[in-house]
Amino acid sequence: MSNIHFELTKNPQHLNDYYKIREECFRTDLLLTAFDGSEDQHDKEGYILIARDGDRCIGGARINGCSPNANTRLPIENDDFIIKDLFPDLSLEKHAYCQWTRLALLPEYRTMDTVRDLCLALPKASAQLGFKYAFNVAGSARARLYRRMLASDGIKYKICNHVTIPAEPGFKDLEHLLSIAILEKRPAQISAIKQNLMKNITFAESTRMVA
Repeated sequence: MSNIHFELTKNPQHLNDYYKIREECFRTDLLLTAFDGSEDQHDKEGYILIARDGDRCIGGARINGCSPNANTRLPIENDDFIIKDLFPDLSLEKHAYCQWTRLALLPEYRTMDTVRDLCLALPKASAQLGFKYAFNVAGSARARLYRRMLASDGIKYKICNHVTIPAEPGFKDLEHLLSIAILEKRPAQISAIKQNLMKNITFAESTRMVA
């Protein structure tokens, strides 16, 4: 029986395995045959959340963040697309926020339970890092799936159909929808059973609050 854990890590072997997994997944599943999954600048500046079965990395995702005291950008941002300007009601100049990218799992682990648990591990890790909001880019089908999975744990996930976002280089033929996750759960929707889903999430390194 598998024993899958989710953790933020800097373990070189686990990171290397994750980079290889995401390269194969993006090339095969998204037909991005030229996609390079090796470590890039966003990986170095962000946090890598991996899923592992025993000591074997089976997938993961990346978290990049911005905080009021840091002059940084999310991977999606450029000179003409600044998240803070698009959502003034969120007062992002006062709060830390992040973007989830590069979610990938080995094909044999893509059960609904494992996908859900990885999706629920992302907001848990992001909240522990000090982020209040998380932004995500996905096609409509995946965005709706993520919304259902996060809602099962009381996390609000809004799909922003009204926002036109720039396509990542090399991804221009894919559908791009921006979504926002509010990393504060709605207590009335959280049951003891749903909370138990998070009990096996551990962190391989000490996490810190974003300054």
